[in-house]
Amino acid sequence: MEDGAAAGIIDGAMNGRRKLLIIAIVTAVMAALILKHQPGVNGPWYWKWPWRQMSFWLYPAMALAAAPFVLGQFLWSARRRRAAVACLFASTLLLMLTALALQPPTGLRRIALIVQNAAVTGYYTDATILHDQPNIRTWEWLYQFPDVVLMLHHHARYKPPGLMLYYLTLVSVLGKGKAAATVGGLGIALIASAAVPATYAMLRRLGGDDDAAFCGASFLSLCPSLLLFLPMFDQAYVCFAAVMLMLYAATIQRPGWRSACAFGAAMALALFVSYIFLIFGFFFLVYWLLHGIDRGKRAAVRSGGALIFAAAVCCGLYALLWLFTGFDPIATLRVIEKAQTEALIPLMRPFPQYLLNDLLDFVMGSGYIGIVLVAMYFTTRGREAFVGRTPRDRLVQTALLQILVVAAAGLLPGEAARLWMLLLPLLMAPIGLELATWPMRQRLGVYACLWLITVVICQNMIFIYMGPEFDGPK
Repeated sequence: MEDGAAAGIIDGAMNGRRKLLIIAIVTAVMAALILKHQPGVNGPWYWKWPWRQMSFWLYPAMALAAAPFVLGQFLWSARRRRAAVACLFASTLLLMLTALALQPPTGLRRIALIVQNAAVTGYYTDATILHDQPNIRTWEWLYQFPDVVLMLHHHARYKPPGLMLYYLTLVSVLGKGKAAATVGGLGIALIASAAVPATYAMLRRLGGDDDAAFCGASFLSLCPSLLLFLPMFDQAYVCFAAVMLMLYAATIQRPGWRSACAFGAAMALALFVSYIFLIFGFFFLVYWLLHGIDRGKRAAVRSGGALIFAAAVCCGLYALLWLFTGFDPIATLRVIEKAQTEALIPLMRPFPQYLLNDLLDFVMGSGYIGIVLVAMYFTTRGREAFVGRTPRDRLVQTALLQILVVAAAGLLPGEAARLWMLLLPLLMAPIGLELATWPMRQRLGVYACLWLITVVICQNMIFIYMGPEFDGPK
């Protein structure tokens, strides 16, 4: 028995080395193409992330910022789980700020410049304009929001009022200027970094595997999309999505009024920030159906009733908001949906090519090797990955179906590295389950490869273009 167990460990280690070699080869190829500024790697002909060349000092700085990440891996091995997850959070925040601080103009000045640039986001700009209207109270502009939303700047005109209210609060407290803009950007960085422990909690709840949850959260903490878009609100969406999915899982697994209220309130808050979270409706429906198939009719009825109660909580909160402010969420949704449809027409993205290109952009945002690890998971798991009924199998099946539906339906066309970012917690499910089967040493090798890809992308691609003065010609 002892000889057999030892042989199994040796075979597992050899298999891990072979897999790590594949990961290393993919990393080397993609890093070389990016460093060479190979046309097509930064996007198709109709949409490209601009090239640049940052200083070599980015590498040692990002290595230092990743020190808490490495510590977290050893703390996890020592079973100090909370400390390990906290280290992942700290490392994500440091990596995010370091990547931004070394871009021109150096330091945190770039945060305020991006936030205050109406052509990049618009939320802060519209908040300052509203702040300068002393005779207009918050409830009055919420009442008028469906009529004025199309007058807002850039991204703000396609979103509910939550994000503008975020900056309006900061401007009211700190006044107009760099202080409010910088604090707002740092707030986004904190929320985005919280996506890592939130994803850990989500994967643990849905999959029931602590090691896989930590591996998935570790991988997420190094993904290019999560780290390199500061201070765009899309980073915060990753945290919102993970929390919402975790609360949904709690409502399904342990139906009750507390879990349903929490999930309903989370949905109400998320939809007050962006309607993009409606894409998870597919995941919610399919996962509930599979839960009923696996657990029986009685479980389906109980969880279904809890979900209906959660929907009632969400609707009830919006009814209260309408009662006190006059804000009409349905009229707002209709106006924004029409405006988004009209805005896509002049972009003229070629169909069906853009469907594949968006998927490739999402793969880049996950660090390229993520998709390789997903393929390895299916190779390792075999047929059970497709037909298995364990919580882990159901999580992976539903998660990947959700991503494929978004890709095939073209629900979020263009800039997928940014717009699809909220799907990253779902992608971490098969990645975490695969990495959990690897020895610690090979696992660290994977993380090193992902770190390298992220730093190379940061050094050579611009995700938030601030004009020729700072970022050179586009």
